[in-house]
Amino acid sequence: MILLISLFNRKSQADENCQRRVEIGPYRICLNSRGRIPVILQRIKQKKSEVFDLVYMDLEAIKMSLRTREVYVYRRSKKMVEKLYSQPEQGYLIQSIKIAKNGRSFLMTVHSENFGSENQSFNRELEWERL
Repeated sequence: MILLISLFNRKSQADENCQRRVEIGPYRICLNSRGRIPVILQRIKQKKSEVFDLVYMDLEAIKMSLRTREVYVYRRSKKMVEKLYSQPEQGYLIQSIKIAKNGRSFLMTVHSENFGSENQSFNRELEWERL
C-alpha cells in the first residue's frame, strides 16, 4: 500500500514539474519552464556511439527538425531557431530519435560526412587525480 502511494505521489509530482505538455503525433513531450527540451546529440561510427553535444530545442525547432530530418536548435543568445552545421553548408542528418520515458528529453543519432574532433563539445576528460 505504501509503495502504491509513493508511486502515485511521484507521478503527480512529475506532472506538476512539467511546465507544458505537447503532443507530437502519438508522443507526449514535456517542455521546461522556458518552453524547451534538452536533446543529446550522438553519432555512430564503426559500431561505436559517441555523444558530441547537448542542445535545446523549442517547439519550432522540433517541428523543423522532424520536417527536414536535419537538426535545428534554439539559440538562446540569438533568441531564434537555426540549423546546426557540422561543416559550412552541411547539416546533421537525423538517423533516429528516441524520447525519454518521462518525455523530458530526446536522444538523436545523427550522420555527418565530415565529422572532426573540432565538432565535439565533450572533448576533454577530467583527470581524477587533479580533482
